[in-house]
Amino acid sequence: MKNLDIKFFEYQCENGLRVALVHKPDFSRSFFLCGVKCGGIDRRQRVGSKEIFYPSGCAHFLEHVMFHYRGGDVSDQFAQLSCQVNAFTSPYETAYYFSTTEDPKEPLELLLRFVQNLELTDDVVEKEKGIILSEWDMVHQNPDSCFLMSVWNALYNKHPMKEDVIGKKADILSMNKETLQSFYLNHYTPQNMALIGVSSQDPQTLFDQIKEIEGSLQSNILGKNRLCLLKEDLNVASPSFVKTMDISNQYVGLAIKLEPVKDPRIRFLLETQIQLTFDAFFSTFSAEFQTWIDQRILSLDCGAEADIMPDHAHLLFYAQTPLPNQFYKIVEHVLWQMQNQKIPDAVFTALQNRLYAQQIRLFDRFEELAIEIFQSMAQGISLKEQLDWIASLDANSTFEAVSNLDLSHQSQILIKGLD
Repeated sequence: MKNLDIKFFEYQCENGLRVALVHKPDFSRSFFLCGVKCGGIDRRQRVGSKEIFYPSGCAHFLEHVMFHYRGGDVSDQFAQLSCQVNAFTSPYETAYYFSTTEDPKEPLELLLRFVQNLELTDDVVEKEKGIILSEWDMVHQNPDSCFLMSVWNALYNKHPMKEDVIGKKADILSMNKETLQSFYLNHYTPQNMALIGVSSQDPQTLFDQIKEIEGSLQSNILGKNRLCLLKEDLNVASPSFVKTMDISNQYVGLAIKLEPVKDPRIRFLLETQIQLTFDAFFSTFSAEFQTWIDQRILSLDCGAEADIMPDHAHLLFYAQTPLPNQFYKIVEHVLWQMQNQKIPDAVFTALQNRLYAQQIRLFDRFEELAIEIFQSMAQGISLKEQLDWIASLDANSTFEAVSNLDLSHQSQILIKGLD
């Protein structure tokens, strides 16, 4: 990334582990993330000639038990090294990461060794069930989480996005050591992982250390695995989805199911073009937006987002409003604008420049940067390519792409309070 004066280095270990390092010599903080390309949707796998079906929540449960290391909680070992450690599981990936202002050499070795070494007993699994069930209760009492789960349930018939990453309660209760070990062995392989680092330390010195550690580890490889998904058509599971909760503000959404896009470049461009169009017609860039706020149809708790992936795709408009019917009319109006009115060139340029600047500012936010690099690597694109593609967009091609979308497969979602 010479044009941006960003020192970015990529390597690959002999065992297949990909490494990306961003050199930040003027910063004292270091951030390292070890990511695995598997998540909540990885439930049906073909390994060689054998098909394996995993229960919901398997990736998330494994993330929890991975922290059992050398007879204790690995978080305590990181704390002794003056580090903060955490992890997350999404539909597509699982990541473990730490940050420190001290020398990252020891915690980096600890990160690599604990992620690539499963220490599991029946007692550990049983103990973790109670913790995860408590988390399940909190998630299902949170209206934001329930709204998103309602969106996925309204849209998808067979896709595993229907199930929350945390899994079904019954699957959590029945989880066992053998299932988790199988999931680990089939996914936690160096070829399916990446290490991202943002640090002031010399990149070559860091990579030499990483290469030495990886050379000392035994790789778990049972053979190539492939995600198997049941065919999902464009018909939504439910055109109207209503749920009742003990809340004071209603959650309202309109979701639109789209065709998935396999090509990573086309996928990124389309998602970006849609988001720029959302910003033009459903944000403060629109002259009508303040009117909708003044009419109390919208509040600042509203927005629109696109999620375009190789195996699923959708758009989502959302708001907290007591006037759902008026909200749906606004969305209908915005959708008409998106497909019938080109974004004015001056507005498009302003939105494009803002998006480009937001991407550049990522390089000063270590955690967000590392996660973005990992997710980009998992999808087969780079941040440099993303920046180039954003710069290449124009209002005409954006209008053409958005105007050709099939927006007919819709679902209305409402989370309302108790009567």
